[in-house]
Amino acid sequence: MSFALGDYLKRALLRAKFVDASDMVDRIKAVKSPEELERIRRTATMQDKAMEETFAAIKPGMRELEVAAVAEHVGHKYGSEQDCFSPARVRSAPPRSSPTATSRTACCAKATSSRS
Repeated sequence: MSFALGDYLKRALLRAKFVDASDMVDRIKAVKSPEELERIRRTATMQDKAMEETFAAIKPGMRELEVAAVAEHVGHKYGSEQDCFSPARVRSAPPRSSPTATSRTACCAKATSSRS
């Protein structure tokens, strides 16, 4: 559960008592059915294909926003429904100290040259 949802529920359900059930839920989630295991395997295979295709498409000098757009497009092509490749998650270098620095260049040479 996200912090925002928990916070909302606490404000909406003032008389409810909230307890941390993480340990109990973690034990339940640890046991996977054969169907869950198969879905996990299929998802991992799709993610591997998406990452391989993304790495093949990015080039030295691309901005992080461009890399994120490629990754997002490829991810959706393979069935992703989430925005998991936002520029905030695609990092090629440490953030610059300037608060106005918004267009860092992706350092893709190593990733692309290792695939040659």
